[in-house]
Amino acid sequence: MSLIPARGKIVLYDTEFTSWEGFLEQKFEAPGRYREIIQIGAVKLDAGVGADLDEIDSFCCLVRPKINPDLSDYIQDLTSISQKDLDQNAVAFRQALDSFVAFIGDDTDLLLSFGRDGDVIVENCDINDVDHPVALPPEENLRQYMLKVGLLEEYVFSADLPTVFGIDVDFASHDALGDARAVAAVVRHLRGDGKL
Repeated sequence: MSLIPARGKIVLYDTEFTSWEGFLEQKFEAPGRYREIIQIGAVKLDAGVGADLDEIDSFCCLVRPKINPDLSDYIQDLTSISQKDLDQNAVAFRQALDSFVAFIGDDTDLLLSFGRDGDVIVENCDINDVDHPVALPPEENLRQYMLKVGLLEEYVFSADLPTVFGIDVDFASHDALGDARAVAAVVRHLRGDGKL
């Protein structure tokens, strides 16, 4: 059974969140540090016959962290999101989530992430005292699926996925929208090969 529906719409999304040197190795657990979302990026794809998963819409939003509003040098270097960008252009998590849910809309059949971004959204709802979104389409973790069916042999980041499959893309790495587009390119490739 294929993960990707033969018709309808798919939203493939990615998040960037606060981090520090060594935070990943600490399994994102360190006193006073949390995975606070700083960017949500998404693409809406047409899964209809003959549509080839064409991108029909996109979403990108900077998000202001509540607990650690000052970004580490590490995450600024990794994502190219500067403190100035965040201070001038970010919105509160509640507003970002409402906008993202509106972008998903009621015409989306599948919500797809390459990782545990859904868990990160739930964590941020808890941090910000925001109700968890309801009535969203089913969400699938593409990384977990690909590992399970043997399309991947090891853990990789979304930004590195196109390289694994020999796909040349020109999207910014560790940028939520760029990573969503990079994963979408891989999904198109795998669907074209009949593997998704």
